[in-house]
Amino acid sequence: MNTPTPYLSYSVGSNEQRFYFDQRDSVRIGRGDPASSLLMDLTLPHSIPGVGRHPATVLRQGTDWVVVDGSKDGPSKNGTYVDGVRIAQPTPVCDGSRILLGTFPLEFCVPRASVTGESCSL
Repeated sequence: MNTPTPYLSYSVGSNEQRFYFDQRDSVRIGRGDPASSLLMDLTLPHSIPGVGRHPATVLRQGTDWVVVDGSKDGPSKNGTYVDGVRIAQPTPVCDGSRILLGTFPLEFCVPRASVTGESCSL
């Protein structure tokens, strides 16, 4: 049986977007920096205010997913929030969790076929 792929849902202007995790166990999100070797899995437009070069990563931990603020260089300047709470350590996400990078919203989605009925907890 194939496990449905989680994705991030977000809008840039009036365009709704989905970023599918496919076989990835981690997804780096941010503006990236074309002048360096810093590349993102999900590169957001530079025109989005409050989103830094690498504000967050979504990681698989076993069968669960967590959001981590910042990078190895330190926390993000504008903060990463999960369901309205600014995070300082890896924080679990589940279907419907709202992630804010500064003020830019994304939603973590898991297609229904892979939802086991377990809730995510902090």
